[in-house]
Amino acid sequence: MIVDYNGSDINLPDIFLVGAAKCGTTTVASILDQHEHIAIPRKEPGFFSHRNKSDDDIDAVNRNRQVSKIEDYIKLYENIGEASKIADCSVRYLVTHEDTIKNIKEIYGEYKSQNLKILIILRNPIDRAFSHYNMLLKNGYEKLTFEEAILPENTESRRKERLGFDYLNHGLYYEQVKAYLDNFKNVKVYLFEELKNSESFTEDLFVNLDLDVPEIKDTNISLNPSGIPKKIWLIRLLNRDSVAKRFLKKHFYSKHKHSFQKIKAKLMRMSIEKNTMSVETREELKDFFREDVLKLQDLLGVDLTQWIQKSDGE
Repeated sequence: MIVDYNGSDINLPDIFLVGAAKCGTTTVASILDQHEHIAIPRKEPGFFSHRNKSDDDIDAVNRNRQVSKIEDYIKLYENIGEASKIADCSVRYLVTHEDTIKNIKEIYGEYKSQNLKILIILRNPIDRAFSHYNMLLKNGYEKLTFEEAILPENTESRRKERLGFDYLNHGLYYEQVKAYLDNFKNVKVYLFEELKNSESFTEDLFVNLDLDVPEIKDTNISLNPSGIPKKIWLIRLLNRDSVAKRFLKKHFYSKHKHSFQKIKAKLMRMSIEKNTMSVETREELKDFFREDVLKLQDLLGVDLTQWIQKSDGE
């Protein structure tokens, strides 16, 4: 989308996949990226969350990874080939909805911002929180038990280090989703379960984006598996930056991106084992999320009671 910014025409995204984290967004981004008319030069630039912020205002782990200056953001989209649409897939845009929406409106303007397509994927917030925890555990960033990690005092002391440590508040979707619905006219909310019917989901996704429905080869919903690290050396090798990895990305990655993603996901699954949440913790979290889920249910007009339904005997 061409946007007039300070008297100059700049090319900016037409599509925003704003989250939530650990809800299948990696798979949705992969599906979008397989369409010949959509360009995703970089996943997770996070610009509209971090625009013009100082290092002190960005969690420590993202200070050097995210884009905060518009000059750098514009450069991402200077060479998009034949693509007619650009997508920004940054899952922190949902949890940081206030800053993100404000920055989008300021840069796009009210009129252009209403032409944006906003995509949101939601998952049972209890499963989302535990999956997020297991992802950080797998990658060696999490040292606490899940029950310790979700204690308010631990969340508060660690969220400046890594926003993802705020496992529970990421799943309080109501205010986040309502803000997007209130500010944009083209917002589409999907539930994680819908991704499992890949053919139906893909068709609805591209029809909503006003694009032809292509044949998508890879609709794997587990491109970013999480769990207890079993082969930590392999996980570190897959995540480590190296000369060989940079060479492969530079010369082969763009053409074979989705094959590389599938291979990495397969190796990751070999390197982890399934982790389970205690029944007691799950029941406590149903109480924690109950009010927010019921409000979200009314907002979206869909039945979400399965997320908070008490187990038999409770």
